[in-house]
Amino acid sequence: MLRFDLKSRLEADATTGGLSERIASVIQGCIEEGEFPVGKRLPPERELAEVMGVSRTSVRSAIQKLKTQGLVSAIQGGGTRVADHLPLAGEALARYAASHGEDLDALIDMRFTLDCWAARRAAKTITDAQLDRMERALVVMQDLDAERTQVLRAVQDYRSAWGEAVGSPIFAFVDRSIADTLTHLTGVALQQKRQVFPETRLLIQAAVDFHAALAARDPEAAVTALELHKRAMLSYPQLAQD
Repeated sequence: MLRFDLKSRLEADATTGGLSERIASVIQGCIEEGEFPVGKRLPPERELAEVMGVSRTSVRSAIQKLKTQGLVSAIQGGGTRVADHLPLAGEALARYAASHGEDLDALIDMRFTLDCWAARRAAKTITDAQLDRMERALVVMQDLDAERTQVLRAVQDYRSAWGEAVGSPIFAFVDRSIADTLTHLTGVALQQKRQVFPETRLLIQAAVDFHAALAARDPEAAVTALELHKRAMLSYPQLAQD
């Protein structure tokens, strides 16, 4: 039996979306906190369902979402293990980038190129359910009074939803690594509360435009929204250097 209360964590989770998204959020939190160690096998779906008070179907759907994000993977003979890369790759990559003179511009440009490829794929495959998840996350992202932790979770939900539409675990892994790196290099990881800059409003507008473009299945409009996001990121204050 697990040594920590997953049911209470699920009840307290503020992730936007349905039950499977909340279950995935709780399991991800356990992975990031080391409760489910990297490289180790997750408890069986049946056990997770019992301790969380949910159906195995919901647990199975949540684990599939985590597989899409590259956080867990199937093992031979059945079951699922925590991926043995990261969750600290972003921090490690940030240290490497800083020590080797890599600047934010290069990383932002790299992410923009990758996102354009992914956006064109997602515009063809995204589902109404994934668009709904993005829209719910946008509500939190647009609330400038929202708690920092809520905003970070909403941003993660937003990108996770359209990332699932891309259908590439490799994209999910690389995207997460670059996102974590930017979080560390800009100093966002050091913030105790949300800080709103003019660039923040541009980032929110870009997210709104991007969602609208995907909803219209318009890949070129999605790329235009990504260009606005890139401009906002390039001018974002480098807090870690203050």
